[in-house]
Amino acid sequence: MKRQQCYTIGALLVALLLSLACGGIGLAYEYDLTGDYAVWAPDQLVQAAVVQKIPESSSGTVVIPSMVVAYGWNDDFIIAQRYPDGDVSMTEWYILVVAEGAVHGPFDAAEFAQARQDLGVPPMLDFSQTITP
Repeated sequence: MKRQQCYTIGALLVALLLSLACGGIGLAYEYDLTGDYAVWAPDQLVQAAVVQKIPESSSGTVVIPSMVVAYGWNDDFIIAQRYPDGDVSMTEWYILVVAEGAVHGPFDAAEFAQARQDLGVPPMLDFSQTITP
């Protein structure tokens, strides 16, 4: 019986290594934005976050944490709406200035509106994409 368990574990390890060698297991959600930014959810949609992709790699650095539920972008800005810690009774907003790589937020609704003006985010930039976990 132990020998069969070793073969099973060995087969699982080989399958895992092959999947990683072929580009990884994949993401539950992946949407490229501008520059080297994207929205990724590794396993479940509730894990959706804005990431900065690491060049020549299949990984990235989280710049706006999960649970991102709506976002929009242009060449200069990325805006995101999220539920902190998955709490749908609370909402936070963020603005990422692409040229600087600077993230502003979290904001409440009034602070977000003011920050949009202060940072020069165009009024026509809206939350064009939504994620429904």
